[in-house]
Amino acid sequence: MGDIHTIVIPENVELNYEIAGIGSRFVALLLDTLVQVLISGVLVIALLALFGFKTVWNRQITDLATGITTFILLILLFIVLIGYHIILETIMNGQTLGKKLLQIRVRKEQGNTLTFWDILLRNSIRLVDILPSFYIIGLIVMFVNKKSKRLGDFAAGTIVIKEISRKNLRQFLTVNQLLREPATAPETFTPQYIWINSVLTAITQPDYLLMKNLFSRRRELSNFKKLAAGIIQKIINKASLPEGLSVNPNEAETILREMIELYEKIYF
Repeated sequence: MGDIHTIVIPENVELNYEIAGIGSRFVALLLDTLVQVLISGVLVIALLALFGFKTVWNRQITDLATGITTFILLILLFIVLIGYHIILETIMNGQTLGKKLLQIRVRKEQGNTLTFWDILLRNSIRLVDILPSFYIIGLIVMFVNKKSKRLGDFAAGTIVIKEISRKNLRQFLTVNQLLREPATAPETFTPQYIWINSVLTAITQPDYLLMKNLFSRRRELSNFKKLAAGIIQKIINKASLPEGLSVNPNEAETILREMIELYEKIYF
């Protein structure tokens, strides 16, 4: 078990995450680098096919074609080097293909929502972390701090955490006493709010942990209805449902329960 990082999110709910170690991050990086090499290879072949092979038939444009090909190739390789991480971490909510396989994810250190600008900043600094060759500076920085943060993480205020496998998630919740009132759905369970089916794919594992934690504390939180309504509304917004769908705080407890039950029915 690695170092534990505690996040108190804006909803005043405390969540504990295990910091991803240097080993898992390095293996994820190797996998991502392999994907980047494959993408770069395809681009090189495509550019040679588009410009390079034509010069065989017209020697007069050889220098021009070589210059254009080299310029475009350098731009595309730069986009692959940095853009790969930016694009995937944006659309995969803090993960790349390598991070997903290693079950690790980028999160804001203080529990705020990870934004595109956070992702852009942490990956722009990658150009420094990568120096002098294959992340030597990044590895040194990661070794000297307990949270294994590289320079990009310090700049963007992010950390990389371990995800919990579906197999171990229920055990994790039990150990952390989040299953004090289980919400296991029967096989014939049908939600009262049918639109919940449309938002399930927008619920991430951190969202589920947050909902479960909040629901287990509903008796002790005086502002539970407001907090629950806020969380539900955020998930609705992520799911891009038709505008105008809003949550009545008085119905928040029922909706939250149904969302938890359906999530567990599908994923557990």
